[in-house]
Amino acid sequence: MKIENTSSKLLASGVLVLGLFAFNGPTQAALISYSGTLDANSPTWDRFFGPTFGPFDDSAVDGVFYSNQNFTVGTAGNYRMEVISFTGSDTVLALFQNSFDPIAGASPTFLNAYAYDDDDGVGFLSALNAIPLIAGTNYALVTSTFLRGDIGDFTVEIEGPGAIRLASEVPAPATL
Repeated sequence: MKIENTSSKLLASGVLVLGLFAFNGPTQAALISYSGTLDANSPTWDRFFGPTFGPFDDSAVDGVFYSNQNFTVGTAGNYRMEVISFTGSDTVLALFQNSFDPIAGASPTFLNAYAYDDDDGVGFLSALNAIPLIAGTNYALVTSTFLRGDIGDFTVEIEGPGAIRLASEVPAPATL
């Protein structure tokens, strides 16, 4: 898995208003990307579907390949998580709060499921936009294929107002 961390500083300028000085100091925004492969060696799960924040429902598409990336953020705020490339045909992103269990997190329990997206990115790629995250909370971002048997290499970006810390990819059972 390739991980790239690109932090940028957004500088706000000082403002003089009727003799009062207001200065918005520098704030840091973070952008991290990571890559992986979804193929026959990847674990599978029985994904769900639904609107971004639920209610979620059984997709009836069982046994799709997935990759799980755990992370935390250092600043509360709205974050973007997006599949920016995939050599297969279609992706799904599912965000879990606290932890991801491929059995309990799948249909029908959706344990810890927080957000979901199928096609809000470019073409058939997934994007979760303006998702409120809490500093210090563990999140699991699951990137999966939309259909069973779809394979390919992917790259995901996570961007937001503060530091983003990726954990090592979590080992998972080979299949459900």
